[in-house]
Amino acid sequence: MENIEEKFEALPLIQQSMLDSYKKRLEWIRITITILTPSLVLLIGFQTKPHSNEKLLSVLLLISILMMTLSILSGLYLLLAEPQAYKKMAGEIKNLVDRGGNVQETPIFLEFSWYQEILSKIFPILVSLSILFLGSFGILKYL
Repeated sequence: MENIEEKFEALPLIQQSMLDSYKKRLEWIRITITILTPSLVLLIGFQTKPHSNEKLLSVLLLISILMMTLSILSGLYLLLAEPQAYKKMAGEIKNLVDRGGNVQETPIFLEFSWYQEILSKIFPILVSLSILFLGSFGILKYL
């Protein structure tokens, strides 16, 4: 009988975790569209007449595009990992209750994998480098 009470107590937690997972996935889609659209517009806007220092400009542009791409991909992966972590947490709560555990006595934390932790540390560096190279490209282009 006690396990049934635990299941009823855990049901709102499971439902909220699943709802959070769904909301985070929608947020991820919105952010993806918000990031990629202006980036595409900027890259199209860089297609202008050649300059005297074309090779250096090309190298800076390619490096900034590469850094921006890596930044966007790693950031999107990190954003995608969040709803997956909520979903995993909901599964752990369900398993705990199914085994007869007490939800109140056993806290379950939101966990990310080791490679997601590494990406979260690398992400600011990638963003900084992409801004630095893009800024260098912009300054050199208009000098």
